[in-house]
Amino acid sequence: LHNAAELITDDRPGVMISRVPGRVRARLNDFARKGALSGAGVELRFNLAGDEAVITLQMDAEGEFLPKGVGEVFFGDFQGHYAVTPFTVRPEPTRLVIRRPPERPLELARKLRAEAGLRFDPALVRVLLPQDTAVRILDIRGEVTPPEEGQEPAVRCLAYGSSITFGGDSAIPSAGYSARTAKLLGADLINLGMAGGCHLEPEMADYITERTDWDFAILELGINVVGFMEEDEFERRVRYLLERIVGRHRDKWVFCTDIFTFHEDREGDNLDKIRRFREIVREKVAGLNAPRLVHVPGRELLPECTALSIDMLHPSTEGMA
Repeated sequence: LHNAAELITDDRPGVMISRVPGRVRARLNDFARKGALSGAGVELRFNLAGDEAVITLQMDAEGEFLPKGVGEVFFGDFQGHYAVTPFTVRPEPTRLVIRRPPERPLELARKLRAEAGLRFDPALVRVLLPQDTAVRILDIRGEVTPPEEGQEPAVRCLAYGSSITFGGDSAIPSAGYSARTAKLLGADLINLGMAGGCHLEPEMADYITERTDWDFAILELGINVVGFMEEDEFERRVRYLLERIVGRHRDKWVFCTDIFTFHEDREGDNLDKIRRFREIVREKVAGLNAPRLVHVPGRELLPECTALSIDMLHPSTEGMA
């Protein structure tokens, strides 16, 4: 299990996955407590020792964020056949049958990995769980073995932010901007995006700081709190987050993004506050004077509202690219 901090069991069948430990999750806001159970960035990874694996999944009604439940299957960096991906997890038990690909295409994929420097061994099956709902793993059958050394990227990117980092409106898990960025940079992704729940709590800042399993980070800050948090509180939380992470990880690159372009930039009553929130992120990054802490303006990354979905808030699949 990739991007899984804790397994949760109760009186119902199967197990659920939390992307943060229970001690951290209990201290977060309601959106983040719920969002931590979503499958954003969570993968089941294994080698097929036999001809097939049968995985039974079920959408969890208690933990669902949105009832879409779309997942994907990859063999390394190569998308699975259209018969198996994308797949939908439903409220009732859902069986996913993954079969070993023919040897000749698999050997070609391995050669292409070596030539192009792809991240994953094509023999490694990657089941990307739905990003927008909590999923129960009910059963895994078949001869499977865990990933081996050299099958996964050595470099890891940690991403923390809102539903935009989470991958909302990207249509499929692999299409979100954080997933695309990790792929372009040859890195594995630790996705800690929390839909509606990126409130920059000190407990979340401490948790990211404690982790030593990432090589560079992306922090997307502001959009989830601009509607209710005052400027001075936002400033305090940004300062604490950056001081903690950079203070412990001065040798690592940290890319800090403020609020992306959205409808309030064209028509809205909070433009002054939004501008100030963006300025706070920029000022706090500059004030730390850390050589590997970089501010990346959200309006430069996504300059036009035409790259948004119809809610005029979330980047569309095209906007994520």
